[in-house]
Amino acid sequence: LDTLPMTAPVVVLLGLRASGKSSAGRRAADALKVPFIDLDELVAHRSRCEFPAAALAKLGLGGFREAERRALELAVDQCRLTG
Repeated sequence: LDTLPMTAPVVVLLGLRASGKSSAGRRAADALKVPFIDLDELVAHRSRCEFPAAALAKLGLGGFREAERRALELAVDQCRLTG
């Protein structure tokens, strides 16, 4: 994740499933007036699935976690580029 210079702060929320990360992230992004990226939604989209649960079923847990890792790298790089 350190391949590009940081041009803007990036906040990543980590936590257990269904712990409110997406809701908190949306509220924080709105308050800070910055973009919000939901990794589960990004993984679903990149997996050509309508919902994250469908992506999980399609990819399996290991595949989903790997897709999440790649999506996080993509999201952070995108934020760094658009700052």
